[in-house]
Amino acid sequence: PTSVLQEIFACTTAEAALKILRSLDKDNQKNWVDMVYGAIAYRIEERSQAYIFNHSQKQVQVGSMLFDRDRQIFLKTEVADRLFAEICYSI
Repeated sequence: PTSVLQEIFACTTAEAALKILRSLDKDNQKNWVDMVYGAIAYRIEERSQAYIFNHSQKQVQVGSMLFDRDRQIFLKTEVADRLFAEICYSI
């Protein structure tokens, strides 16, 4: 809804927007957090890979994990999950 979008765009922090999306997910049985922040994480991966390539001429895989203010992971991409499992452990 337009009113919710206006509320999100008026947020002064990403954490405030995350709270609104979490509330929407809870109330409407939707998955807005994953859709919105998943798109952001995907762009982070794309842009990071391009940046690294531009400066090193090496292709690398980049994964993204997003944390909330309480330092809890609220979103991780498939690439991040796989890479983290390879170098550390599965979370």
